[in-house]
Amino acid sequence: MYNRTISVSIIGGHERMKNILEELRPTAPLDFELACPENLDPELASHWDITIFVGPGDFVLARELAKEGAFLVACLTSGEERALAPAVRESLDDIWLLPLPDYCLRLRASRLLEEISARDWGNFLMGCLDTFMNSMRDMVWFKNLGGIHTKVNDYFCEFVGKSREEVEGSAHEDIWGAPESGDTEGCQETDQAAIDADQTVTAEEVLETDSGKRLLRTIKSPVHGLEGEILGTVGIAHDMTNMLNLNMELDLFLEMMPLPLMICDVDDRITRANGKFLEFFETGMAPLLEVNWRVWYEENILHEISPTGEDIYRRFMHDDGRVSFLKMISHEMNDAFGNYLGVIHVFEDVTADKELEFNIWRLANTDALTGIANRQAFYEYAKRIRKDESVHLFYIDLDNFKRVNDVFGHKAGDEALKATVAVIREVFAKDFPARLGGDEFIVLVKRETSSQEIEEMARSLVARMKEEFASNEMFNALSCSVGIVMNCSMADGVDPLIKKADAAMYEAKKSGKSCYRVYMGD
Repeated sequence: MYNRTISVSIIGGHERMKNILEELRPTAPLDFELACPENLDPELASHWDITIFVGPGDFVLARELAKEGAFLVACLTSGEERALAPAVRESLDDIWLLPLPDYCLRLRASRLLEEISARDWGNFLMGCLDTFMNSMRDMVWFKNLGGIHTKVNDYFCEFVGKSREEVEGSAHEDIWGAPESGDTEGCQETDQAAIDADQTVTAEEVLETDSGKRLLRTIKSPVHGLEGEILGTVGIAHDMTNMLNLNMELDLFLEMMPLPLMICDVDDRITRANGKFLEFFETGMAPLLEVNWRVWYEENILHEISPTGEDIYRRFMHDDGRVSFLKMISHEMNDAFGNYLGVIHVFEDVTADKELEFNIWRLANTDALTGIANRQAFYEYAKRIRKDESVHLFYIDLDNFKRVNDVFGHKAGDEALKATVAVIREVFAKDFPARLGGDEFIVLVKRETSSQEIEEMARSLVARMKEEFASNEMFNALSCSVGIVMNCSMADGVDPLIKKADAAMYEAKKSGKSCYRVYMGD
């Protein structure tokens, strides 16, 4: 983040000085540019961080033209140095008496570079501190041991309704006043507690403001100097006043929310849900109470990779068969004293947006019969996978599918394919399935998972297919054979992987069908 180029000008020509500075060139993030003009150039004088005159020069003009914080050095003989007028001498930051041996020049130049580098690094760190403090929507301040605010952030000034000039340099009572409630003493006590304990102290403090009393949760820590001595304290205060009435207002807030919303306690148990939630998810409050949130989520919300990109979207299956696509936002809750209370989960129905997005994509990229990705979409998806990323590939083929078409007709075959896709989606809810054509399907798994889990997925698929087809006498003869390629990469493209998975699938068919085989190599 921090990069600094120091501009150095040697006026008057001094090859030895130039060579020494070149030898001292710092490493990143510091660098410097070096120029050696014969005379002072007024147009360039404001550009230089360091200007070194070798011999007499117009030092006063150089100072007037120099940018703020620039260093001005004169290399003079003792006679030239004695001839300087006091006003001229005051315009200089340093005088190097000539002649100087190389080691002295090197030492002086090195110290000068270190000084300007340290100053600029300090300015950079102070800028980082200001940015950090002002990005916080909590009050942040530094106090010295005398209780004087030496630095505050913008929100502090906003909260107290005073300018930075009024706050910095002032004590607590000058900023807040000293009402009879003893607020000043309470603040000083927590400051002193942090200093005495030499560690962070958390407390609740009540302050009287123009808008009434406010409850602040404060965190104060001692600030140490270079020798480890305590110089003062840093404090952060969060206004907790509005949280005090959370329990009284929560029910009203829930019912006013236009989105489905649920609340879970510290143990992830569901404690509340608003009317929109109960209506959308077609449930009552009683079945939800005390249910573990993660259990409910796994049972009701399905994840699927969006065919239009890398996104994972959530979907909910309604009792009437409708599918709703959801966006979920979770907010952690804390009480007025900072104790964790649980989480609010808010759902947004984005079905209309997703359906529009899918419909545009679906025209060219989905299988018209089953609704999953087609061969083209699969290849497009595979192209987006990094060549060094590990993936697993499943090749799925229905056993005895031709017999169903021949005996019961193509309409029955279509129903069998739809049932197949339903099972594949169930088993591979987080992965990318596609129909290659006919009764052949493929699934690409690119999430992190073990070989044992991959085989368990294959066993589950075979078992679920058998169970699904057994429920319909037209499909009694159907099952599936599965070939798997594990822990492979896209370095050579997807076609070699498909070929290997296909070979493993034929090994499954040779082994009696309704099973899976893992590709073991040639």
